[in-house]
Amino acid sequence: MVHNETVQDHHGSTELVGRETQGRLLDSALRLTLAGESQVLVLGGEAGIGKTRLADQIAATARAAGVRVLTGSCVPLGADRLPLAPVLEALRGLADEIGRERIAALVRGGRLTRLIPGLQLSPDAGEPDAADGLFPELVGLFERLLTDRPLVLIVEDLHWSDRSTREILDVLARGMRQTSLLIVVTCRTEGNRQPEAVRGFLGEWDRLRHVTRIELGPLSRTETLAMVSNLLESLPAAEAAERIFRRSAGNPFFIEQLARMETASEPQTIDNSLRDVLTTQIERLDRISRRVVQIAALGAHRIPHRLLAAVATMPEEQLLGAIRQAVDFGVLSVEGDDYGFRHSLLRDAVVQSTLPGERIEIHRRYAHALEDVPSLVPALEQPSELAHHWWRVGDADRAVPSLLTAADAAGRIFAHSERVTMLKCALDFWPKLSEPRSDLADVLDEVIDAAMYSGQHALAVDLIDRALTSAPVGDHSERTALLTAKRGGCLMSLGDQRAGEVLYEAVRMAPSGISDIRASILSLSAFALASAGDSQYAADLARESMQLGQDLGDARIEVRARTALGLALGHAGLDDASIEEVKVALALADLHDDRHGAVIAYDVLCHMLMSIGLLDEVLEVAPAGLALARETGLLRTEYCRIANSLASALIDLGRWDDAERQLMEIVDVDHPGAFAASPRLSLADLALARGDLDTTRQFLAWADQLLNHSQLDQESLVTRACLSAEIALADHRVDEAVGAVIAGLALPGAPAHVSASWRLLNTGARVESAAALSRTLRPDAVDRTFRSTMQDLAGKLRTDRPQWVASAQQFDAELDSGISPSPLWTGAAASWEVAGHPYPLALSLLRAAEVALNAGDKAFASRNLGRALKICELLDARLLATEIQHLAKRSRVLIADANPATAESGKPSAEQVGLTSREAEVLRLLSEGFSNNDIATTLYMSSKTASVHVSRILHKLSVKTRGEAAAMAYRLRLFDRQHD
Repeated sequence: MVHNETVQDHHGSTELVGRETQGRLLDSALRLTLAGESQVLVLGGEAGIGKTRLADQIAATARAAGVRVLTGSCVPLGADRLPLAPVLEALRGLADEIGRERIAALVRGGRLTRLIPGLQLSPDAGEPDAADGLFPELVGLFERLLTDRPLVLIVEDLHWSDRSTREILDVLARGMRQTSLLIVVTCRTEGNRQPEAVRGFLGEWDRLRHVTRIELGPLSRTETLAMVSNLLESLPAAEAAERIFRRSAGNPFFIEQLARMETASEPQTIDNSLRDVLTTQIERLDRISRRVVQIAALGAHRIPHRLLAAVATMPEEQLLGAIRQAVDFGVLSVEGDDYGFRHSLLRDAVVQSTLPGERIEIHRRYAHALEDVPSLVPALEQPSELAHHWWRVGDADRAVPSLLTAADAAGRIFAHSERVTMLKCALDFWPKLSEPRSDLADVLDEVIDAAMYSGQHALAVDLIDRALTSAPVGDHSERTALLTAKRGGCLMSLGDQRAGEVLYEAVRMAPSGISDIRASILSLSAFALASAGDSQYAADLARESMQLGQDLGDARIEVRARTALGLALGHAGLDDASIEEVKVALALADLHDDRHGAVIAYDVLCHMLMSIGLLDEVLEVAPAGLALARETGLLRTEYCRIANSLASALIDLGRWDDAERQLMEIVDVDHPGAFAASPRLSLADLALARGDLDTTRQFLAWADQLLNHSQLDQESLVTRACLSAEIALADHRVDEAVGAVIAGLALPGAPAHVSASWRLLNTGARVESAAALSRTLRPDAVDRTFRSTMQDLAGKLRTDRPQWVASAQQFDAELDSGISPSPLWTGAAASWEVAGHPYPLALSLLRAAEVALNAGDKAFASRNLGRALKICELLDARLLATEIQHLAKRSRVLIADANPATAESGKPSAEQVGLTSREAEVLRLLSEGFSNNDIATTLYMSSKTASVHVSRILHKLSVKTRGEAAAMAYRLRLFDRQHD
């Protein structure tokens, strides 16, 4: 196959990443085609986005099904020179495939014989470029080909097509509806690169019922990492993966090129092969347009027209002509009233090709233009723009004041990460100032706070160390004490074992008396020490800080102290007092407009509610906390934690689709360290329950890449131990599963993390049973120690909440099971039902069914298996569902219908027509006229998830439209209606 795009659309990975929905649409179109209903697919998107890769996939799938596939590409040489080029290329490929005699018989003479090499020239054949006369012959040829078997015609690069190609495609699309013909075309749809004639043609096609337009967007951060992992056949370093994502902007072709460059000695630069691809577009511009593009490349991400004109200093007509050419050639794009580069790598290539002296001069012109007329850019952007250009010029005396002004502006809009960047640049320039400034300590304090707000705790520690090093020897000032407390808090966030010692030292250094510095040191230390398990001391510090805040009349100090006290009380097991304290802090923060304090309180409140199983309250509280965290720019810290608490609640409640959507939203934001590791661990949990072990391993490996194990919080470490053990069990590596549980049991502070510790114990009990069967553990002191260690921990854990009662009963049942199932499982199932946790309920029902089968009670077992399978279908818990079905098959017991009324009615059930229970719910609403948004709202899922369910339903029912699906549901009487 010929690929004519400047940037090819295929990549080296053998696995298609991030195109699952599009893949299902392709499969559906092919299925309808095989059923005799012609289909047309239009694959659109920018160059390199993966159009050809999708076309290749459907070609491979079709060939595997015995379908003939013809392919051809349009070429950018003009319609008057190569009419019907892709169609004729496809026919020449057909001639090579089936041989001269067979193609001659199909062509049956005429003009086509002049255009297919090796055929005998027909006496009446006319000129080959008289395309109109070929149409009847082409239609007849396709009709004869379709009598043999179904046919897929793939036409690539429609944006370069001639009129005749579009006309014959239109004839085939409209005139061969009731045939087994699938037409697939690829076309660039970005910017103004698509000719008007092609846009009009596709617009007409959009009106046809059997035409499906598939627009491909960029890959997400997670999808990019998955693709890079496939390409490199190993998980890349987190920094490399993030760099590739940022530079590629999710374009698969660029991802491939950048992934390959990561193995080179200088991965930060664009290598020659990629630069050649990028600069081809630049070199097609004339000299003036290239100059304008060069100026734009050294500006901001978006350049207002007035600013570009001020720097370019050329006649307006000439400037507009140059910009128009750059837009038409796909180099620049129009973004509202501004200009930007079509792709960031194009911009990088232009910058690299600019001489250093040229860069300095252009940056200087930008800086002078912004100083002379600040209104050339929006007021919020002017300080940072000006600072950037003076920094690039290298003028320290102008750059530092501009950077400090820009940092202040960033702080006012809660752009904490940007503020860190600007202040760090100012610090780098500090030694180059011609006249020393006295405010270095203030700037250091500001950048430390900004780094902490943005979750960059490792950077904050480095900066604090710099600040402490610059202090006089033996300095015990208030500033030094506060910096020490901040250092301890950051070390605690990083999981550093030195954190406690540093925090105790900070408290000892705190000034005595009524002081806001002392109050801040105490509340900072209380937060960190409460998380570390020193609840009593943390509570004492928080109470004193709260009193100091009241004495000083400083509500912000009191808010943080009350929140720290709530956290300490929660870790001490005083749930009601903990929640009440945090709610008071939240109300106080709201009263005094302390938005940052309110976000911290929301974070702690969601964490405490989640930890004691008040899941519905988490769902009520979390949205307000997320909105406020987003508003205050705390996306990389508190926002992530609140969202993770919300996702955990959704998982426990069985709303896995909603949880996955929430977790993927967190993952696709650049979070540091543990903030990024925790949601990946939760996604690994979901993948494991769904039976997707490869995805489980991948998410677990990604979490490990982000931080060393010692840098994860204790709860995450316990979760990781459980996942490692469960994956090892699934792989029949029982000895590794034992080791993972032992490592988890050795972690300190387990009683403070009740739910996670109960999970570890239940995992450990399952591991012990598997070890007994495989004789991995010996019947000696080692085995007894393993069991007794778990029982000792169980005796220390709380059981005063429904989910912990259920966990304890499950643990007893797991330990009692041994080689034969335990009769305790029925009680565990009842407790999980009370707690409202569907997945462990399904597991307990399965185990109770095993007990019933051992006792010969097949009826009870059948009912339990039916209930358990119904839950698994609602959750999409494929691993457990498979175990249920295997038990039923092995025991020769029928799984009871969870809806007896349906089973006795004689009507087919949704399950019998291949739908899961969740899909049946969607189909019921769809048949009542609900839109995807209405379905999403009713069933508490995202619109994207609803759309995916609808696509699956159409595929399973073998229908094309929503109306046909509703009609089939009515004919089959899948759902009772009031008027029936």
